[in-house]
Amino acid sequence: MKRKFNWIDYCIILFVLAVMVVLGLKIKNISSVNLSGDNEMNKIKKDVILLIHDVRKYSVDALQVGDNVYSDDTNYYFGKIKKIEVEDSYVPLANNKGEGILARSPEKYDIILTVECNVLDRPNGVFAEGITEIKVNSTGKYKTIGLLFSAITKNIQDIGE
Repeated sequence: MKRKFNWIDYCIILFVLAVMVVLGLKIKNISSVNLSGDNEMNKIKKDVILLIHDVRKYSVDALQVGDNVYSDDTNYYFGKIKKIEVEDSYVPLANNKGEGILARSPEKYDIILTVECNVLDRPNGVFAEGITEIKVNSTGKYKTIGLLFSAITKNIQDIGE
């Protein structure tokens, strides 16, 4: 008995083909980074300086030297915390004379994280582990085992500077 295809059969076939194309493109992009001569570059260890503004004591205590940092957007490994500096947080206010002053924000801190990353320099940008793009003065979301935070990338420097 010969059966004709109806519209549901065509939708299922189209869906399966679309999934195969998407997976093929993802695999092609990952393998082209690893195998092609144009994109293959050595990963260089660099320190990425991240600045976290106005966080409470809990956030300060949740970060430890040696913790792995992951990009929250891509869920890929970003680097390892090398150094943590904690500073008091200040907010700009106006005093009675109308002058701008900086006042200590109660129970708030600024954290400067130094994260050691394997960085891949490409013509179109700098990428941590070849996947997560790093731009100076841009905000990114990151996570560790104990904290999800948003940070500003302040600097990308060679190790030892």
